[in-house]
Amino acid sequence: MDSTGKIVATLTDTSTIDQVGTEWQFVLTPNASTRSSVVSTAVTGATPNLSTVLSAGVKAPRFAASETAYGYNDAEVMNPILGSVYLNTIDNNFHFFDQSGWGGSEYTTVQLTPVTPPTSAATAGTIGQLVAGTDGNLYFCSATGVATAATWNVLTMTAV
Repeated sequence: MDSTGKIVATLTDTSTIDQVGTEWQFVLTPNASTRSSVVSTAVTGATPNLSTVLSAGVKAPRFAASETAYGYNDAEVMNPILGSVYLNTIDNNFHFFDQSGWGGSEYTTVQLTPVTPPTSAATAGTIGQLVAGTDGNLYFCSATGVATAATWNVLTMTAV
């Protein structure tokens, strides 16, 4: 598939195959934390246009927010709560959900100068705040508060 979504491929015309009801199966995988859509269809003629049948078979991405979740836009995130986060694959920024709703790039500045790792017992924080620890971990604040009231979590990211 090219950048415009156009597929150029040579496929056997299913009407030329001896077995009745033969179809091609297309697996359409979004750049999002969700399942692929599978569309099966007959392909006939020299230059078939499959846009309508493939588009009709694609399910809109829906996923739960997490530090490893990714998707195209905020509306795809199911039931976000304060502190929800995901990687937006269009602007390549983490988006955070706070009292004002979803925030994009203005919330994604990460202080990479390592500091003493924050702890929930001793470090104040703001939802969405990211801090690089001297221990090599990245920390994410999931609940705003003063020391003993803020919640800090190690942010674990996995390549997919």
